[in-house]
Amino acid sequence: MQLGFPMRTLWLVVCASAGCSFGAPDDDVLGPDASADPVTDPPPVVPRAICDREDASLRLCVDFREPIADRSSRAAPIDATAVSPMDRDGDPAAELTDSSTMHIGEALALDIQDRLTLDMWIRPAGTPASGEKYWILDNNQQYAASFTDLRKARCVIGSRFVDSDPLPDDGQFHHVACTYDRTKLKVFVDGALSRCEDVTDAISSTGVSGLAIGANLSGTDAAPVFREPFVGGIDDVRVWARTDLDICAMAHQTDCNPTCP
Repeated sequence: MQLGFPMRTLWLVVCASAGCSFGAPDDDVLGPDASADPVTDPPPVVPRAICDREDASLRLCVDFREPIADRSSRAAPIDATAVSPMDRDGDPAAELTDSSTMHIGEALALDIQDRLTLDMWIRPAGTPASGEKYWILDNNQQYAASFTDLRKARCVIGSRFVDSDPLPDDGQFHHVACTYDRTKLKVFVDGALSRCEDVTDAISSTGVSGLAIGANLSGTDAAPVFREPFVGGIDDVRVWARTDLDICAMAHQTDCNPTCP
């Protein structure tokens, strides 16, 4: 039999007479394509870039996208010479030779005294000559990171340092990080804590020659002198005024050793 009015009209009439509620239909009625409640649903997670301009503790960030620049909120000028582009697993990186230089001018923001983290990706070309080092980063007389003739990553605070276990000679990029909290100076390789040293000194702020990437720095801010250059690939060089960072995740790893040997 064909009704003279739509079934929905008939349902409304019956519900009105029976005292039905006219609230929003439940999820079973809406089906799986229904819109979620915007009040209770968490906002989507937006991954942060390598250089997070909203993090004031990130004092230097160089990702080697063109042009070479500090992409932290400071946007410090970088004087770069003879730095060539290269690829790191699909990401832009830099290839350095013994004539490459990168200099960032002296700044109070880089005079970090209590909590410090350095991290970067490196692919050394061979091994430094006996007794020499490839310097990865150097804030003269304050803090530094280098690669030794024993293929160890070295983290430096003033005159104190700690060396990692040897890095494999496999032609691949490896993540290196240093942290210092005026209790322990730590060196990490590929997210794993490799070695620790007891250090409690405040980091000196007496250096006046700025900061170098890829060399040991001396001289003055206006006339920097570069020695023992880093030769090979380098990427994502960052300086942080904090230590509460997930080094394991920064190295794209999981379940890393967090305990001092």
